[in-house]
Amino acid sequence: MFRVRLENDTIILGYISGKIRSSSIRILMGDRAKIEVSRYDSSKGL
Repeated sequence: MFRVRLENDTIILGYISGKIRSSSIRILMGDRAKIEVSRYDSSKGL
């Protein structure tokens, strides 16, 4: 799991899914990514 800081300085929990998880792509601090946020719990990403 990752702590993700949004542009409005909110911090949510996120995880890797899809092709990034199955390949050897590394996510480093400072990288930008598109995220989906659960409509039921806005403190967690999808």
